[in-house]
Amino acid sequence: MRGPRPSRLVTAAAALVLAVAVSACDAGGAGGTGVTDDPDASDGPDAVDWPSAGEPLAVDGLVWAADGTVHLPDGTRVVVGDATRETGDYVVAGGGVWFRGYRTPADVPAGAEDLGPADALHVADATGRATEVGIGVDSLAASPDGRYVALIDLTSGPEDRYGTPLAEVVVVEAATGAEVLRSADGMGDPRSDDLAALYPDAEIEVLGFADGRVWVETAEGLRTFDPATGDSAEGERDAVPAGAPWLEVGGAAPPGVDPERWRALSRLSDGTLVGVVPDPGTAGGVLTTCAVPAGPCAPVEGSAGRVVRLPAGTAADEVVDLAEVGAPVG
Repeated sequence: MRGPRPSRLVTAAAALVLAVAVSACDAGGAGGTGVTDDPDASDGPDAVDWPSAGEPLAVDGLVWAADGTVHLPDGTRVVVGDATRETGDYVVAGGGVWFRGYRTPADVPAGAEDLGPADALHVADATGRATEVGIGVDSLAASPDGRYVALIDLTSGPEDRYGTPLAEVVVVEAATGAEVLRSADGMGDPRSDDLAALYPDAEIEVLGFADGRVWVETAEGLRTFDPATGDSAEGERDAVPAGAPWLEVGGAAPPGVDPERWRALSRLSDGTLVGVVPDPGTAGGVLTTCAVPAGPCAPVEGSAGRVVRLPAGTAADEVVDLAEVGAPVG
């Protein structure tokens, strides 16, 4: 599991042991561990009851969040927090906002209230009503069209001899709640490994979707998983697509903007560049979208000077303090 780093949010549960599995796990493609053949390994609980929620929410544009409210491209706002709590890592998929626990906002003293487990998976519908799924997750990402959610389940898998569950990559079709992929490929073997020691050092993480596959840092290295077929394969780092959304993006400053005060954050699926420019009304910055290659730029209404959060798996820096013209939040 990833430790703290300045470019991506890490919750206070970083030391929590990871895991994934549900019942007899033979989804997950070539090279699986086959651990369910071990009579001494726990079979884990019944299959996860994945939610499905209403009409699909808009994802064809910039999605961002601040102060517990997720802003969608069509102007819809989904309130999933308040002044004292906001979501952890989140994605929008199907008819809901999938998010990883709650965290204290940057301007609120830590420990102001009990926010519950930082890794607990929730899904909120369009009204903001959130349901806890009943598992913990390490990280998550959504496909660009909002069809799939990929995650690493922390709590459901067969346990090693020390009681630490096995981690698996899971992909869910968000609209139907159907689990289309579950794989422990690359996640070690509970029959022989000390998983509690293995996972923190390995920094396992769902990176995101690119070229129709899920890219995951597993305990044994980079792997890719295909939601359509359930197969997995070793991933080559030099084969990561240049436009993979979790990579840092470059981009010249828009006309009239000081290059020293311009910061590119991410690139949307249609090529639109998302960045930060100085806000004339505050001492900080404002989110801006720019058409590529040299089209017009437009500020994102309501974002100026705030701590904004981009969806997990869509940017190298997912949490940005616009009070400081786009400083990452460590």
